[in-house]
Amino acid sequence: MITWQMLDFLQELKECFDIKRLMDYKNPESKSICLLRHDVDSDINRALRMGQIEYSLGIQSTYFVLHDAKYYRDKDFIKNCLKLQNMGHEIGFHNNILTLAIKTGCKVKDALEKELSYLKKNNINIFGSAAHGDPKCRGAKGKYTYTNYEIFEECSPPYRKRQETFRGIKLHNLKLSDYELYEAYFLPRDFYITDCRGTWRYIKGKGDEWDPKFRPHSPKFKDILPFLRKISEDNIILQALLHPNPKLIKV
Repeated sequence: MITWQMLDFLQELKECFDIKRLMDYKNPESKSICLLRHDVDSDINRALRMGQIEYSLGIQSTYFVLHDAKYYRDKDFIKNCLKLQNMGHEIGFHNNILTLAIKTGCKVKDALEKELSYLKKNNINIFGSAAHGDPKCRGAKGKYTYTNYEIFEECSPPYRKRQETFRGIKLHNLKLSDYELYEAYFLPRDFYITDCRGTWRYIKGKGDEWDPKFRPHSPKFKDILPFLRKISEDNIILQALLHPNPKLIKV
């Protein structure tokens, strides 16, 4: 079942915005648009249920699958991805490659190409990547010391100085264009909103949930819907990240 909270959120988005998959960001309409995404951190069955509900509402969105999650490569993983894709949803790559290289010593380039090849040879069309905020990204004081999108030349956090290496691994050494990928956090947008870490929060302009300025803005869900209505009046681009959260959606 779907909770009233999730349903209200989706219906409000549909009423106020032209909802698009992230792969469609190059074709904005005259009205406000919402690039809707879901990072599938732990449970692809909940993601599939969410995808079915969105399909019933006439919504298409983007689901980023995590290559080192427990569900990845299980017997139903590809089948579930294809189900989402056949409903018109986009499957994206939830990038935890730098974390994997730190943990295992693997080569960043080899690891990325291995996972992209696995997905594509199974007929999963990958157009974009979204960096995963793995717990390993945080330093001793809880601050993020690296982000997984820093493997790409085009991607550097806008809120701290660009770093060229991390723990002996060369950063910014791969090009998104060589893999015909976009990075979700660097797509054009005016606002970004997410339910990350169980609290609704948003930021204007550039930045992400690892930005020190990215603080909880709305601990109450009821405050989010009026906010969406208000910002949609100005023909903006909103990127919304909603996790397939067990508190919001049940299978």
